[in-house]
Amino acid sequence: MKRLFRILPPWTLTIAVSIIILYLTLVPRPVPADLTEPFPGADKIVHGIMFASLAAAIVIDKGRSVRTVPSRTIALTAALISTISGALIELLQLWMDMGRGCEMTDFIADTIGAFTGGWIGIQICRWLHKP
Repeated sequence: MKRLFRILPPWTLTIAVSIIILYLTLVPRPVPADLTEPFPGADKIVHGIMFASLAAAIVIDKGRSVRTVPSRTIALTAALISTISGALIELLQLWMDMGRGCEMTDFIADTIGAFTGGWIGIQICRWLHKP
């Protein structure tokens, strides 16, 4: 796994995660309509995971580019970028009028996920940079 992270071109992980998030959040029906939530609020967990993944990817890619474990400032910056992305996506869902809703609870889940992802990204970088 460490080898894979070392050979990927710069920012590949961030770009891939961003494309997946844009698809899942801006395409009218990315999953079948008859697929029900396994429990109430499951979509909020998915939101948290998506934006945690984005923040973690930013931190990991930054760590790969500087070849060291990024600082907490980088993790906070990544979390803010991920949070702002979540807010913009919620607004796009509202403005595009495609049957998707703009929900404050989605944004809250995005924010919690983003800050968790920044921390996770630092932990993964520490693992990657261990000899």
